Amino acid sequence: MCPPLAHQPQRMRRATTPGDRVLAYVAANLHLVAKGEHGVVRGLSAIASPEVLAEPSGRLHEQLRAPLVAALAEHGAPDPTGTAELIQAIVYTASYMIENCVGEAKARSLARGLLEPYLRQPTG
Repeated sequence: MCPPLAHQPQRMRRATTPGDRVLAYVAANLHLVAKGEHGVVRGLSAIASPEVLAEPSGRLHEQLRAPLVAALAEHGAPDPTGTAELIQAIVYTASYMIENCVGEAKARSLARGLLEPYLRQPTG
């Protein structure tokens, strides 16, 4: 069995287009929130010193975000890093919705509805 965070890159690798990889990134992250993995990390951050967690947390988030930035670059986004930040904001908001009793499927559907028009059209 894979560690929970390993599911995100696996889902992205199975996707066939850059746009599908972005949607897989969003879905995998929302699934982690729905399964409670995000809550475990948040709980740890509540009891550990921010200085102790800052560097490892930053490295982990960058490792998880790198495939998103790469997929956006391949898609043709003029600013893949900036676009990734905007997509991450959608993930954060959808995560908040899940944590406040909106189902995973509903939150994923809302995020997909915002992102699909952009991802189905070539850019650049």
